[in-house]
Amino acid sequence: MRNLHEGHSSSGRIWSLLAPMTALLFIIAIQWAGCTDKEYIISPGNPVDSGPSPNALHYTDVKPIFDANCVISGCHGSPNQKNLFLGSYVGIMTGSIDGPVVIPRNSAGSLLYQRISSSDILLRMPQFSPPLSAGQIDSIKKWIDDGAFE
Repeated sequence: MRNLHEGHSSSGRIWSLLAPMTALLFIIAIQWAGCTDKEYIISPGNPVDSGPSPNALHYTDVKPIFDANCVISGCHGSPNQKNLFLGSYVGIMTGSIDGPVVIPRNSAGSLLYQRISSSDILLRMPQFSPPLSAGQIDSIKKWIDDGAFE
């Protein structure tokens, strides 16, 4: 039987063990060095998240709109529902069973904004209720476009 180590030098065996570990450590070091600052974190619709603008609306500013028009009615007021829960920031940012409804800094691409601003009575939210006022819709749009911060 042939010895498995025949023809291999001692340094060759060591290199064959160290090369993959060295490459892995190199990759980890590069990623760690480049991703320690928040400004380098990229998310969909938010290429550089540098924080809220100085005039940003926060969730606490738009929460009363959701509470009065969506949560109290019961449509989006229970975290146990299968559809969107608008009673908390986490609920909104989690989205619905169909996926995210808010894309920070992209109101036009956010399903929540599309539904509240729709002119189609079958798509518009809140359903079976008067539409939100232009001011309420603008506040939600500004909140999303400023980053949808809590």
